[in-house]
Amino acid sequence: ILAHRSLRTAGPRSGIFAAQAGLPAGGGLIPVPRGWSAVNVKARGTWFQFAMTHLETEAAPPVQEAQAAELVGVVAGGISPVVLAGDFNAGPGLAGVTTTYADLLGAGFRDPWTRLNPSDPGPTCCFDELLRTGSLTQRVDLTLFRGEVEPKVSWRTGLDDLTGAGMHASDHAGVVTIFEIEDRGDDRD
Repeated sequence: ILAHRSLRTAGPRSGIFAAQAGLPAGGGLIPVPRGWSAVNVKARGTWFQFAMTHLETEAAPPVQEAQAAELVGVVAGGISPVVLAGDFNAGPGLAGVTTTYADLLGAGFRDPWTRLNPSDPGPTCCFDELLRTGSLTQRVDLTLFRGEVEPKVSWRTGLDDLTGAGMHASDHAGVVTIFEIEDRGDDRD
């Protein structure tokens, strides 16, 4: 998590999810640790909680769903409003594969993309592993929010940006969402 120097931050924390998938190797499984990071941020006199994650892929729905539940538990103990961001490997297009997206909405989080871009499905995944070809077909990179913040605009980045060698910067497009936070005028910590 990077924060502009004009923002006050406090309480940085991170963790590895207890729920983990494993890769078969030598007759056993090698765990695939995935985790989260969070920090409290003060903007315009208001504290909010920002958390980011990279959940397990949709190839292991029970693990991914358990990780999402852990993340909801992590932010539930903190301040509100809350903004979640990351590669959730879940979204509205994967509802038949994993319940993660529905579970997050059921926990009170809202998806600004669907409201701000109703006619654009906003796929973010995936270019091929060599970053040269492929197409974006699923929206799995999300910003979600809960509480008193107002999303103003959301867009994808990295759609056509290629390196000098003709490669995409990532196998996913990025997502930028700008939120407005009510100025409570409290400049005290």
